[in-house]
Amino acid sequence: MRFFDKYYRVLQVPVGASDAEIKSAYRTLAKKYHPDVSGTNDTRISFIRVNEAYEILMKRDAMVQEAIQRNRKKNANPRRKNPTPNNPRTRASSHADMKYEEFVKSPLYRTAMVMNSAFDYVFLAAGIIMVIAPIFGYVRDTLKPKKAGEEAEFQLLPIFLGIGFLYGLWYFLFKSKRIKQDQK
Repeated sequence: MRFFDKYYRVLQVPVGASDAEIKSAYRTLAKKYHPDVSGTNDTRISFIRVNEAYEILMKRDAMVQEAIQRNRKKNANPRRKNPTPNNPRTRASSHADMKYEEFVKSPLYRTAMVMNSAFDYVFLAAGIIMVIAPIFGYVRDTLKPKKAGEEAEFQLLPIFLGIGFLYGLWYFLFKSKRIKQDQK
C-alpha cells in the first residue's frame, strides 16, 4: 500500500483522483463532519481526518520532495533530529475546534471554494464553445469559395452534445444544490 492511499480513502475518492475531485469531496465531507454543522462532537475526529487528508493530498508532490530532502539530510548527519511541530493533523485539529462560520473563512476552505468556482467557469466556457464552434464552422464554410456540387454541412450532433453538457452543468451546479437545500 502506498503512503497516500489511505488519504484518498478518507476523502472517498479513487487513488490518483484529480485535484478537482479531491476538492469537491473535501467540501462535501468538511460540511458533513464539521462539529458545528453536524451537531455532535462524534464527527470531530472524522472532520480532522478529512482536513488532514485534503491538506496532504493537495501538497503531496511537495511533501514527497521534502521527505527526500529530509532523508538526504538525515543520512548526511544521522544525529540531528528535525521534528515537524506544525503538521497537517495539528492544523486539521485546529480547524475542527473552530466554529463553522470561522472555518468557512479560513484560507484552506476559501481556496477550495475559489478553485471550485474557477472550474465551474472553465466547464461553462467549454460548453459554450461546444455549441458555438459548429455554427462558426458552418458560417466559415459557406463563405469559402466552393467547387461545383460542394455544399457546407451543418453539424447538429456537436451542438446537441454541447447543449446536453450545459444542461448537465446547470443541473449539478444549481439545481442539485437547490434540491439539497429544500430537503433540509
